[in-house]
Amino acid sequence: MRSERGVKMVDATIIVHTYNHAPYISLCFRSILEQATSRRLQIVWHDDASTDDTVSLGERALLHCPYEIVRIHQKTNRVSRRIPFLLDIFEQCRGEYIFLIDGDDCWALTDKIDLQIDALISHPDQKVCFTPAIEASGVDLTVQGVLGQHLDTLGVITLDRVIRGNGGFMPTPSLCFRRQVFETAPGWLFGYICCGDYPLQVLASSPAGAVYLPELTCVSRTNIEGSWTTEVLRKPARRVTFEVEFLELLFNIHQSVPGHKDAIMSVALPVLSDLLAYSINKNDFISIEKALLTLKEIR
Repeated sequence: MRSERGVKMVDATIIVHTYNHAPYISLCFRSILEQATSRRLQIVWHDDASTDDTVSLGERALLHCPYEIVRIHQKTNRVSRRIPFLLDIFEQCRGEYIFLIDGDDCWALTDKIDLQIDALISHPDQKVCFTPAIEASGVDLTVQGVLGQHLDTLGVITLDRVIRGNGGFMPTPSLCFRRQVFETAPGWLFGYICCGDYPLQVLASSPAGAVYLPELTCVSRTNIEGSWTTEVLRKPARRVTFEVEFLELLFNIHQSVPGHKDAIMSVALPVLSDLLAYSINKNDFISIEKALLTLKEIR
């Protein structure tokens, strides 16, 4: 099968994003290579200028990889410079289905790819499939609990519930999208985005919801030093910047997915409350003024 541009397609692309994931990357790639599938796969590996041994260890893990590998290895870190890169990655993807995983996570089932693609094939109206994930910490994968456990059986979760669930509703390493999610996405998605894949989750769930599988297909590591959570959410000044930008992101979502104002406001109001507390504590009301202007546009 070929795309409209004449590019030969494969069944699935796995996007692997890494930054200083040296202790974890070998297991990440090994879990991908252990997939027991006859489907044609492609790996698109985006490394955001790691300063440790992530690339060399990743290359060693991929030494006998039977699939096409596209490497996008940045020379300077994009995230810290707020430079968008999602479009650069998507332009290299040839898969009809697209999976996401960060280099510090891994997959737990060898039939994950087949399970999720088959689920989407049997649900033609939905564009995204996700599952719960084992929450673990450390190199030794100490189990902390389960993330994203919503149903006991296969089912469809509504767009409204996805919006209200915020970014942690769908564990990143569990995500499987139809290609059309990226092909039809609004332009703002390919600009600078302050957070991870929450906007993708929402856009992909519009209008018909998301397919949910109850199987624990993957492992999501938490509390990783140097991760987005530790670098942003635990530093008050950076957190304020993030929260203002997140409200602006919610406004973009509101424009792209109309008819879900109440759900969007349920996510926005706690952020506004957090900003107000910070503004009072620091006697700095510039951020809250920006936030209120954005919130007015949503309402």
